[in-house]
Amino acid sequence: MDSFRFLRNPQVIILGLCIAVATIGSSIILSSAFLKFQKATHEVITVTGSANQSITSDYVVWNASFDVRDTDLARGYKRLSADLEKVKHYLQAKGIKGDELTIPQVGTQQLYKKDEHGNDTNELNSKLDASVNSERHGSK
Repeated sequence: MDSFRFLRNPQVIILGLCIAVATIGSSIILSSAFLKFQKATHEVITVTGSANQSITSDYVVWNASFDVRDTDLARGYKRLSADLEKVKHYLQAKGIKGDELTIPQVGTQQLYKKDEHGNDTNELNSKLDASVNSERHGSK
């Protein structure tokens, strides 16, 4: 029975009890945290509904943009202006009044033509951007 002689040392017994209590305590903490997490992930609210009344909006905002690419800025601006007039005529034909249209300034961007490998060349190809915005308030 000399093999159990180390159990007579009180420090070994206290160490064993501490390890057992720590193991049980950590198991309780981890299992309660796991159960709370599982409960939280299964709490789901499902909502169904239907609309049974039509509504008419009294406010609308439209934004449209278009661009032109040309190697000559002046020629590109003329083309962009012509396109802008076509867009304005189209929108006015659809019932949008001229005072409801807002036309911000024209933007320009310098682009370079690409070669067959997709690399930029020294040849300039400018891009001009224009926008047309419309805002309409209905009357009630």
